[in-house]
Amino acid sequence: MPFAASAAADEGDYLRVVLSRFVFLNAEQSLAQGNKICDVTRGGVPASDAVIMTSKDLQVSVPAAYDIVNAAVVHLC
Repeated sequence: MPFAASAAADEGDYLRVVLSRFVFLNAEQSLAQGNKICDVTRGGVPASDAVIMTSKDLQVSVPAAYDIVNAAVVHLC
C-alpha cells in the first residue's frame, strides 16, 4: 500500500479529510486514532497492519480504514 508522508503535521487538514467523509466519527476519536496510526507506523508497523488496526478500533470497513490511515500518514505523521 503506497502512502506518502508530508513534511509537517496538520491536524486541521487531517480532520477535514476524515470528518468530511466519515460523519459518524467525532474529532476527538479521529485525532486519537490518527495519532495512534502515526505512533505505530513510526514504530515500524506496516501501513497494511495499521489499516486492520484502524478498522477494528473504529469499527469501520477496511476501505474506510485505508482512507483514514492514508489521511493520517499524509497530514499528521
